[in-house]
Amino acid sequence: MLLENEALQAALCQEINAYAQHIPDQNMRQVFTDLYFAVQRGEIAEEQLEPLGHVLAMCLETGRVRRLYGPHIEMLAERLFTQTPQGQRVLAVLHQANQALSALAGQTLEAIDFSLKGPGSFYLSIHTDRGQLRLLLNRGGVFPLDLQTV
Repeated sequence: MLLENEALQAALCQEINAYAQHIPDQNMRQVFTDLYFAVQRGEIAEEQLEPLGHVLAMCLETGRVRRLYGPHIEMLAERLFTQTPQGQRVLAVLHQANQALSALAGQTLEAIDFSLKGPGSFYLSIHTDRGQLRLLLNRGGVFPLDLQTV
């Protein structure tokens, strides 16, 4: 994969360096050192996408990218994240959730409510004139649990 935006490359190099400093295992740290140099060159190998996904997830979830580098770099980092294995998994989960929601098309909405499952985990219940859809929302994504029809 080619990275052609120098500002994104510079931001990622800083983030990879910061991330790697907290890795106690020398072999694993070397993976991120190699990733650093790949990003610096603008050429990321397929096997480096997983560690890149870890760095991107951390700095996007915490808001660090936007805070330090601005909304433009955040947008580029979000696009890049979707090309990592982690981003592909999130997109697959979202596709599954959207398919479940499409079952409600054309129905009359009667109620929507959230309920707590646990820390950082919620249920979303959508009630229509013809049934109910329940979704689980957590750090991992949005997961359809059950669809009941009347």
